Amino acid sequence: MHTSELTPTGFGLRLGGRSARHNGPDLPDLLHHHGVLVLPGLAPTPGEFVAFAQQFGEPEHVFPEAHQVAGHAVLRLQSNVNGLGASAGGRYWHADGAFAERPTAVTALLCVEAPASGGDTLFADMRAALASLPDEVRAQAASHRGYYPAKEIARRDMQRARMMRTVVMSDEEQEAKLAELKNLHHPLVRRHPVTGEQALYLNEHWLAEVEGLPAADGKQLLSTLYGAATRESNVYRHTWTEGDILVWDNALVMHKALPTANGTRKVTYRCTIAEGAGTPG
Repeated sequence: MHTSELTPTGFGLRLGGRSARHNGPDLPDLLHHHGVLVLPGLAPTPGEFVAFAQQFGEPEHVFPEAHQVAGHAVLRLQSNVNGLGASAGGRYWHADGAFAERPTAVTALLCVEAPASGGDTLFADMRAALASLPDEVRAQAASHRGYYPAKEIARRDMQRARMMRTVVMSDEEQEAKLAELKNLHHPLVRRHPVTGEQALYLNEHWLAEVEGLPAADGKQLLSTLYGAATRESNVYRHTWTEGDILVWDNALVMHKALPTANGTRKVTYRCTIAEGAGTPG
């Protein structure tokens, strides 16, 4: 196996010469240290990909059922093709699962079809973003929580997606999912649940306002934090090739998908692990 860092600061690590069947205690440790792991050209079967993801914890089931990869309830089919899995999300800066009390800890993504042009994914180092802030801004962020009106946003998103036919779900599925959600708060600066390291925690879609600040002041603070997080020197840009597996730590990383060029296809499988799910023994 050979490795190379993706950025001069050590954010992100490329792992070559490794099989998708490889399991070992080093990958979770490497993930917590580097934030993003790139394993190129592995092209596993869906079952092998699930087994690969399981070394980071117990995978979550995919909602809605229509977006599950056939025979694999923990794999989400994603594409830029209407009617082929989930096709309308991710084009904003976010950490996965921020709408939940137990957010998504780890995301693994397998590229099944790579677009001929476009479709890159951007990753922002949220530890470095926090460290780059002036002391007074860092202290202000650390003393406030972000408000996530998850139930209201999810209802609006589901209604729009069903109207645009980008999501297929029954009324029963929608209401059952909404019943699981509630409006909640997450700190703007979170401690990593495993390492204890601090990092910014933001989301352009689900994070609506800053608790305890007037709306204008909260908006200004968030603008400053997003600016620090997404400056070019703080971002890794990944261009996909077929068979790539990327894994990222949502407590340390924010990401954003870029659109593909017209007429090109992008198809991926996604597997997520919730915080506290634990590593299977």
